[in-house]
Amino acid sequence: MGILPAFVLKVLAGASPPTPPGADEPGVTQWRDSNGTLGALSHASGGEHWLHVLGVASFRIPAQGNEIAAIAAAGSRPEAVSDEFQRTAWPAALQLRGHEVLHASAVATPDGVVAFCARSETGKSTLAYGLAKRGHRLWSDDAVVLSVTPTHTVASSLPFQVRLRPASAAHFGFASADLERGRLRQPGSDASAHLPLKRVCLLERAAADSEPLLATEQPPPAAALAELLQHAIYFSAHDLDRRRLMLRNYLTVLGTVPVLAVRFRPGMTYLDSVLDAVEERLL
Repeated sequence: MGILPAFVLKVLAGASPPTPPGADEPGVTQWRDSNGTLGALSHASGGEHWLHVLGVASFRIPAQGNEIAAIAAAGSRPEAVSDEFQRTAWPAALQLRGHEVLHASAVATPDGVVAFCARSETGKSTLAYGLAKRGHRLWSDDAVVLSVTPTHTVASSLPFQVRLRPASAAHFGFASADLERGRLRQPGSDASAHLPLKRVCLLERAAADSEPLLATEQPPPAAALAELLQHAIYFSAHDLDRRRLMLRNYLTVLGTVPVLAVRFRPGMTYLDSVLDAVEERLL
């Protein structure tokens, strides 16, 4: 498996942020959210790798060493720069070094890690936090690092904070005064750890209350691969050799780790019952 590089953040105070390239320039990768909104741009230039989180900071990721430099955008808050370093730049740097990284929340069980992948606002953080409140170890709120071998996959955690939206925070007993920038932020973990990857759950909300509380199915391999790749964090869409390696690695994951499509009834009214079903059937 090897030891994951422990990247550190160095903020270059007083430095002028570089002008991000145009989104459609050759070699530039666009990072968009589930609504299609452009949030970041990444590219290689002069032997350096740059990740521009728009409105927050530009991060220079080294080819060697463990120091990621950040130049804050005008008006950007230090907490926002640190947040994006942890949630975005560090996972991208690990992917550049040969690891695969899933955008996922996760909990640890005695025999491995269960990862929950979903588009934004589906409820993966809420499910993982709810399971943690029941005594399960919270493994990740945003990124699960995968070290892939032909026979098994190891899941590594990164330092993280739990980030919950207002409705979820209120359900767990927090007041609006506890929110910071519209999210509840709770300590997660400040260290990495490693366990076998037990299962990947591809979450989707049920469309109606008449649907089952929790339904699972084994998707066809091609569909499962396409969905996993939708949740894969990668630095460049233009590095064909790295994209081929990523494809081989996720095919190996599919061959060694169960991947389930999980459809659940959303809403705080059903959350405790959904958590019961997740504990019984998925952990």
